[in-house]
Amino acid sequence: MILGSPGWLVSHEGGEHARLRTIVAPAFSNRRVKLLAQQVEAIPAQLFETLAAQPQSADLRRHLSFPLPDMLSAC
Repeated sequence: MILGSPGWLVSHEGGEHARLRTIVAPAFSNRRVKLLAQQVEAIPAQLFETLAAQPQSADLRRHLSFPLPDMLSAC
């Protein structure tokens, strides 16, 4: 989907844009964004702790690159 195509908030104007913005606004409140930022910072920290605990050389792909996107998208 291309940014600005039908279905994107930015592709609507006037009343429809305002209506959709009202619906999604709670997900972007200061409180929600701060909570999300804490989660986004904690996940890599947890993964790095796991890496540091490995008894030998760690595989960055296996322990960081593969799980990180899935874990962040679940926030």
